[in-house]
Amino acid sequence: MKTIHVIKAFVLALTGGERVPYSVGTHRNVPDEHADHWFTKLHCGEPEELPDGVVDPGEFAMLRRQVESLKDAGSERDAAVAERDAAVAARDALVTERDAAKAEIARLTGELEAAHALISEASTPAASAEAPSAEPATDPTPSKARRAA
Repeated sequence: MKTIHVIKAFVLALTGGERVPYSVGTHRNVPDEHADHWFTKLHCGEPEELPDGVVDPGEFAMLRRQVESLKDAGSERDAAVAERDAAVAARDALVTERDAAKAEIARLTGELEAAHALISEASTPAASAEAPSAEPATDPTPSKARRAA
């Protein structure tokens, strides 16, 4: 990569049809293929000594393009961050919903187990033997006594 100082703006036509415009001023990090091209050399010269604090117009334009490029990259990054934050918020809502569903499942499981326990207690033979009979016991003796009388 080389630095060139363009004294007359031009468009460099490369093999393959690529066209690269160069404005007047200093251009840094120019590919060697471009800097060494005969047409580039025809439009370049030695940079003029500029007083302190004065920026070369070509360099200023290059810096402006870099600033715009960085602004665009920042905007893209901000959009990606906003998208990620929305995805995180959606995930958090789903986690909260899942936790509530788990709590409801645990509560219903407890109720179901309690109901099963009551049903199994009521259906065991030992429980029915200990329970008092609903019918009163009848003693056949008094009826025999009535028949004899």
